[in-house]
Amino acid sequence: MNYTIGDRVFVSDWCEGVIVDIDREGLQALVEFDTGNGGGTLWFGFDELKPYITMPDPVSIRVPKTVAEIVICGAVHLRVDDIMDFVRPTPEQIKNLHDMLCIDVVLHED
Repeated sequence: MNYTIGDRVFVSDWCEGVIVDIDREGLQALVEFDTGNGGGTLWFGFDELKPYITMPDPVSIRVPKTVAEIVICGAVHLRVDDIMDFVRPTPEQIKNLHDMLCIDVVLHED
């Protein structure tokens, strides 16, 4: 991984810190760290560093609401949920789908 100055990292599984300098050869980084017993700055090889990963904020979970059901030839049943991109067909389109292609569309109220 390519680290740059200012990146937050975990160091050797014992502390976390911020890279404040990188040597000219690009093999080591000076990390400013803080532990429960104090802190300071030390040089570490890039192989000793792991990226600091923040956990995403939890999101709310909800059950999708069914907005339509599509039945193809009476055998294949498809459910359309409100999270899908769905354009409600007109009554004429629903009639044509049924008459010409044997596709039944049942719309549910919002």
